[in-house]
Amino acid sequence: MKKKYIAIVAGGDSSEFDISINGAKFYKTILNKQKYDFDIVVISKTNGWYTEIDGQKYYIDKNDFGYTKDGVKHTFDFAIIIIHGTPGENGIMQSYFELMKIPYATGNHVSSAVSFDKEYSKNIVSCHGIKTPEGITIYKGDKYSVESIAKLGFPLFIKPNASGSSYGVTKVKSIEEIDKAIQYALTEDNIILIEKMVSGREISCGAYSLGGEVFTLPPTEIVTTREFFDFEAKYRGESKEITPADFPENILKRIDEVTKHIYKVLRCRSVVRIDYIIQNAEPYMIEINNIPGMSAASIIPQQVKAKSMDIGELYDNIIEELIK
Repeated sequence: MKKKYIAIVAGGDSSEFDISINGAKFYKTILNKQKYDFDIVVISKTNGWYTEIDGQKYYIDKNDFGYTKDGVKHTFDFAIIIIHGTPGENGIMQSYFELMKIPYATGNHVSSAVSFDKEYSKNIVSCHGIKTPEGITIYKGDKYSVESIAKLGFPLFIKPNASGSSYGVTKVKSIEEIDKAIQYALTEDNIILIEKMVSGREISCGAYSLGGEVFTLPPTEIVTTREFFDFEAKYRGESKEITPADFPENILKRIDEVTKHIYKVLRCRSVVRIDYIIQNAEPYMIEINNIPGMSAASIIPQQVKAKSMDIGELYDNIIEELIK
């Protein structure tokens, strides 16, 4: 039987370009080489769309998401999207693949766009009884009053509405810090969220679906000596990730329930990761990652291992279900 040809789609337009490329390289180590052929397709706003084979770049024809090598046209049967930020997490690549009729592993374009937009996703899950931090939204060009913002109480988190890896995020402890934090967040997005800090232990829980059923992974507690789980904590070893998290059974059960509920409400697909703060035994959703980071040290692979599963087999099952 002919192998299916998979595009591992990486890069993108955001500050997380290099993180995405590293994630694509990780996928190449876990995918089933007996069943699939695969290559990384780089999406770059400066260098175009291309795949690199044996040191040679081949540019993607956007009319069919294929490329020509030695006079032969090659097209892909499936796409794994590992772009963080635009155009991977916000529904743009999903819309393209739907038009091209190429199956892919993430939620559809609507689910991806809503999940990536922190304000929209918070509003939707709040309507379904999920707790989220109290906050306000500011759009670029809006007039705002630091005095009014300060009424939320300190500490505050000021962050881009659509960004990842904690780029543009500031923990604000005084009124004097507000304006600078807003300007910093605006370097990543034109919409800014200002949220009152929820105090408690930080938890991240992965989830996936197979056969119409949603499954959760053992949650991870994140402990850091930094002000919050920022870029340094995430990628430069300044945090401790405890998987599985050591919580009472009633809290673990509640995390499981809330995670499955959010997954269904936001119409997710494949693997996602949802971040919470646990306050008074109740999970407050901070954000959902519809394309979680992927490396040997990333949270999702940790959680899959803690569930005594093989991450390659998990993605094999997901691909087989979606490629039909």
